[in-house]
Amino acid sequence: MTSSKYKKFIKKVKERISLIDIERFETWRGYKLPEEFIEFSLEYPGSYIVGSFDADGRPDSMISNMLRFSNEGYSSIYVDEAYDIKDFGPYVLFGEDPGGNYIAFDYSKDELNPSVVFIDHEELGVLELPEGMSENDFTEEELDRLMSSEKLEDFPWAIHYVAESFTEFLNLIKFTDTSNNKINEISDKDIQKLVKIFDVQLPKFFISFMKKYSNFEINAYEKILFNHRVNLMSILSAKEQESEFIKKVIEKRGGFDNFPNLVPFIYINYNCNVYDFSLICLQKKIIIGQL
Repeated sequence: MTSSKYKKFIKKVKERISLIDIERFETWRGYKLPEEFIEFSLEYPGSYIVGSFDADGRPDSMISNMLRFSNEGYSSIYVDEAYDIKDFGPYVLFGEDPGGNYIAFDYSKDELNPSVVFIDHEELGVLELPEGMSENDFTEEELDRLMSSEKLEDFPWAIHYVAESFTEFLNLIKFTDTSNNKINEISDKDIQKLVKIFDVQLPKFFISFMKKYSNFEINAYEKILFNHRVNLMSILSAKEQESEFIKKVIEKRGGFDNFPNLVPFIYINYNCNVYDFSLICLQKKIIIGQL
């Protein structure tokens, strides 16, 4: 792997790690990390990456950052519990996306040469029965056990294959160059689609903001916003073709009934909880006329 080819797409953080840090994690986790990943991590520890890739059953999946080789603070690679999962088995998490999903190494088939998978947290805790079977084929106790499992391996439908190796994974990523702070060119046509979808006249400042920063990765941690501590993660997209298009995000989160008179546009971690993915929204004004 020639890491220099990725330099223009990767934002380094002010953090340094050594082989000792990596070996300490390997001992804690019980798995030997791939050499190409170690090389990458030594040069770009905890780096921010804006890009997309296709996982099985999950096209246009995303990555926003690598996890940090620290057992303290945000985005730590020392994950021992997430989304009620306490046993990650042969899956070693190493990256995440703006929506709280993980990218991981899968050692289930080869303990020396792991593949790369995408873990969709919204599919954890959801019961997906084998084809041809229904809930009637299980006892109530069996169903309760399946639904309350703390093992990641018990939710195979949440684990989506990506690549055979870390190097292949990097080569699959469609990187976005964020050096000029502009991710996409947003047209007046894109804005008009939003106006039609939400049936609202969007404020001029909001239109200017979305034209400049649509789909932009912020990754600003430990900020105070309206007297609340938050991590500002990313701006949603105003382009219909993007996976984080505002309408698509609403549909993923239960539909417009869950967003009455609201226009979401920024992902945040509320109270700096890295497992919480809340949204900052515009609130539409409701004007009731009187006769």
